[in-house]
Amino acid sequence: EAMTEAALRSCCHCLKKGITVRFQKSEGCNKMQCPKCKKDSCYVCRAAIPREVGYAHFCQDPRQPGRPCPKVCGKCDLWDHKNQEEIEAE
Repeated sequence: EAMTEAALRSCCHCLKKGITVRFQKSEGCNKMQCPKCKKDSCYVCRAAIPREVGYAHFCQDPRQPGRPCPKVCGKCDLWDHKNQEEIEAE
């Protein structure tokens, strides 16, 4: 139950209006859209993502899956990758 709670996110846009909307990512990228207000937020850092920013919120450097950004840009990863042990086991 604690793991499920840790995976849940609240919409930061709706919270500002006193509305609690919670959702969980089951697959896909880390750009999340609130099912109620349809605004975007980041699953990783939980920040609001303005429409004009969009995918620029995320690291744009190409790299091998599961590897860190070579330039250490400080941006969030768009995709969560398997950990290194899972990659090596395949």
